[in-house]
Amino acid sequence: MSRFVVRCGLNRTLHAMNSRSDHRRGDIVIARTNRGLERGEVLCEITDTNAQHSESLPSGSIQRPASDEDIAVLARLEELQKADYEECLVLIKRGLLGSSILVSGRVSLWD
Repeated sequence: MSRFVVRCGLNRTLHAMNSRSDHRRGDIVIARTNRGLERGEVLCEITDTNAQHSESLPSGSIQRPASDEDIAVLARLEELQKADYEECLVLIKRGLLGSSILVSGRVSLWD
């Protein structure tokens, strides 16, 4: 079984993941983390040389490479997320949705 460093989810959290398959840097995969199934990007294989640097990473497992359908669904979700973000900005500007902190145009903490 191989192990890989995989960047997962919207928070782009790094994980040390087991896999029954080989993967290459940049592969998009479906990964199981403590938050459930997430999109992941393979960064590198964990080898004897770099294993000590991945010891503190949360663990998980690569379930499979992302299919064309997975990638299409993820792209649609990103579009919806952008639309939701723009709608929230409009509501904030109208005073209909409060925000405590605005950072670089992103809402980072809600009242």
